[in-house]
Amino acid sequence: LLTRQGGSVSGPGNLPPLFSPRYGVYLLRFQLFLIYWVAVVTRFPDEYWKNGDSFGYYLLSDFCWFGGPWVLEATWLVRTATWGAQFVEFLIPLLLLGRRTWKAGFALGFLFHLALAITTTNLILFSLSMMMIYLAFVRFPETGADEPS
Repeated sequence: LLTRQGGSVSGPGNLPPLFSPRYGVYLLRFQLFLIYWVAVVTRFPDEYWKNGDSFGYYLLSDFCWFGGPWVLEATWLVRTATWGAQFVEFLIPLLLLGRRTWKAGFALGFLFHLALAITTTNLILFSLSMMMIYLAFVRFPETGADEPS
């Protein structure tokens, strides 16, 4: 068990205070930013992302739980979902950077990947992995703060 003594956290017995270098947290944060920004930038030249049809092709595939022919009639919904996903993936890293907005970025990203995990057949493990990386933005009580440093 861990105890707090003299401002530092120490283990049982005569173990020295625990020390965790911060660079691991910063590398996880950088990885999350890189994943989102690469995803957004690599879609810009793609014709199906530009015209908003990309999500429609996904909904018509075998990878979606709830897709079907109804997609062909819901062009406005497909385009809104396609461009909305692109906007959310652009916005999440920006929100996570701010001291006042990181909680909104955390919630948006967590809910985005939860929705992916629920609605897809092949992105469940990816979504769960991304959701775990968000923990790199949480400052736990031992640090004395609850915002990114």
